[in-house]
Amino acid sequence: LMAVTASFLEALAQSHLRFQAAFVRRFVASLAAKPFAILTGLSGSGKTQIALQFGRWLGEERVLLVPVRPDWTGSDALFGYEDALLAPREGRRAWHVPAALAFMLRAARDPDWPYLLILDEMNLAHVERYFADVLSGMESAEPCLPNLAQEEDGLWRLVPGQPERIPVPRNLFIVGTVNVDETTYMFSPKVLDRANTL
Repeated sequence: LMAVTASFLEALAQSHLRFQAAFVRRFVASLAAKPFAILTGLSGSGKTQIALQFGRWLGEERVLLVPVRPDWTGSDALFGYEDALLAPREGRRAWHVPAALAFMLRAARDPDWPYLLILDEMNLAHVERYFADVLSGMESAEPCLPNLAQEEDGLWRLVPGQPERIPVPRNLFIVGTVNVDETTYMFSPKVLDRANTL
């Protein structure tokens, strides 16, 4: 943990970003302890930047920043949905797959490397409405992600002959950034109990 923190601090310095060493140590330790961390603070205090730089430090292709929208009212924003307008192929419907789901599926198929999903401004929508399945899946290790693959026609479908759902990958880390003001929603204990908050 000390070596990881020291290396990441050096990378931050090279990016011309300054954070207190103690805070960086807590951030790295919180992700080592739980794969879900919440960064809260004043707007412009560097929450998104430290998460983004940590993801880049892990590997440019293994970090994804997803801005949370106020209209996220269900799990479709993260998990996608079957597209009923497209004709099925061999009894399997095509799915609309948002970037977050494609990223989580890529992490699941690449278990030897860490992946970081950043949910920016996480509490612009009710977190429990769009994130409940992920929280449950992270805690229980039960399958919750649709087991999809992109096929040669460019559409995503369930993988034939495999379970319809897979667990949240163990190599996936999630960081949420949070501003607390009159335009945001408060977190429930269910969310706070499952995260480290800094």
